[in-house]
Parts: sequence; structure tokens; C-alpha cells
Amino acid sequence: PVATNAGSYAVYYYIPADSTYDELAGNIHVMIGQIDLSAFNVTNLNATYVYTGGGVEPQPKITDTTRNYILIKDTDYELSYNANINVTDIAQVTIAGKGNYKGTINRLFSIIQKAVDTPTNLTWNAGVASWSNVENESGYNITLYKNYVAQSTTYTTATDVNSYDFTDVLKGEVNNWYFTVYARGVGNFKDSALSTQSALQYSMLVSFEANSGTVCSGEMHIRGDVLTLPTT
Repeated sequence: PVATNAGSYAVYYYIPADSTYDELAGNIHVMIGQIDLSAFNVTNLNATYVYTGGGVEPQPKITDTTRNYILIKDTDYELSYNANINVTDIAQVTIAGKGNYKGTINRLFSIIQKAVDTPTNLTWNAGVASWSNVENESGYNITLYKNYVAQSTTYTTATDVNSYDFTDVLKGEVNNWYFTVYARGVGNFKDSALSTQSALQYSMLVSFEANSGTVCSGEMHIRGDVLTLPTT
């Protein structure tokens, strides 16, 4: 018989009789051993992968360089994983020989945090700044700009609070204001990218005379072409 795969095979023989010897027939068992893949070349495996919310399962490429042969998954080897869901530095893939191959290869990889989505739709409603809420945040950090200069205070909100009331901050002489915001990450998530600037908010203290002759004072907010005046 002709065999190429690993396993045990029976080889049969027959020697006919002649003038000197009787005929001889029988068989012997021959073993074709598995090839150890533990020293094979492993490629297509990154050092880091981004958190996905599910199991991270790299698909490495294993090459028998001596025979110039790329092994076939589930025929020549099987893959298994450990600690491959959450952010970690010790996620592992194990390559275990199968069929014509034996031995194992263990490779570590890291799973890193995924960035929270960047807040969008930044708007002003009088003195209240707001933006779209995003998933997986642990609150927001807001930087306020006065006449295009960043203010030293960083304002923060709690989880799921996507607005901040700057009414008291905006009071005073004529100024223009805008703000930027990013979402804070936690656990498997890192901080979002910084949002682009919001629409400008203009603020000034005003006084005016109502039709009744009463002088009223308050704060006037202008956003684009929208003007909101205080009530008497």
C-alpha cells in the first residue's frame, strides 16, 4: 500500500517458493508518525486587538516552512482561546496539532479599550449647553471658551447627563462663548475623541423700558439669528 497520512498501516508481503526455500507470506505494521508543529512559523497574529464586546478570536496562519506548506485549520490544527473577551494583556490563542500534526503553540495578545463614540449635536439653549448622549460613557467633561480662549475650569457631568447649565457663568460683559465636550470611558472603554466646537453663544447684560414704562434688566442670549429677551 501507499500511505502519506499519519497512522498505522499493515504492509503485506509474499515470497514464492523456489528450489531452496518454501513460500513465505505475512504482514508487518508500519507507523507514519505525526509532525510536531510547535516550532512552525506563526503569522497573521497582532500584538493588540480592540475590545469588541465579544470574544476576540485571531486567525493565525501556520506554515511548515520545511515542506513549504500552509496548514489548514480544522484539518491540520484547531484553535482555542482563553481570557479573550475583556481588556487584558494575557489573552491567549492555542494552536493544537490535528491529523498529520501534533504539538501545541501558545501565543499571547492584548485586548485594548475601545473609544466611546464622540458626542455630536452640540447646541445652546439660552445658557444651557447640551449634546447627544452616547453609549458606554461614565459622564462628560466640558471645556468652556470665552472669546475663543479656553477657561481653566473643566466642568463635568455624571453618567447619562448630557447638558450643563452655564447661565451663571455667562453673565457679565459682552462675550462670545463656545464649548467642547468629550465622553469619559470606563472599564473596557476609553475616553472619546474631543467634539468639534459648538455654535457660538453671545451673552450680555441689558436693560430696556417695557411699554408700561417699567425699566427691566436681565440677560440677553443670542444664538445665530435667535434672540431671547428676559421677561418682565
